[in-house]
Amino acid sequence: MLDGHAIDVVATATSALSAAVRGVGDVDLDSFASLALRSEAVASSVIEGVRASAKSVALADFTGHGSTAAQEVARNARIMRLATRDMAQAQRVSLDDVQQLQAQLVPYLPGLRQEQVWIGGNNPMVAQYVPPKHELVHPLMDDLLTYLNDSSDTAIVAAA
Repeated sequence: MLDGHAIDVVATATSALSAAVRGVGDVDLDSFASLALRSEAVASSVIEGVRASAKSVALADFTGHGSTAAQEVARNARIMRLATRDMAQAQRVSLDDVQQLQAQLVPYLPGLRQEQVWIGGNNPMVAQYVPPKHELVHPLMDDLLTYLNDSSDTAIVAAA
């Protein structure tokens, strides 16, 4: 639950973002979104042990050539760009939509996870992050999708 100060900070940030978007006039923000998504893809690929520089991923994205890692990250960024567009235009996003996206990104990990995972370290006791137990994933996804599909919050608040 956000306190009054946090709500004020969110409202100020949302207003500033809205003003910035209005201030760019007819500038197409797709290029910025594409760059941000590619940068996020590079960063999150490191978690999976796939390392490629932003420059090599951009080159792979534009030319179709480069290291296997760069091509993989570029491919994932392209999938996310298309999915972001498609899901933003959809009336509702379902668990099937999310699972189809996951199947495109990581075909070797179909469906919701069925075991405990963690990020960093050799076991959950020393991990940098331990997500909820796998038994909670389905109800948490249902809760998230209910919020995304029915929320009256602004897009920036929903994204946060």
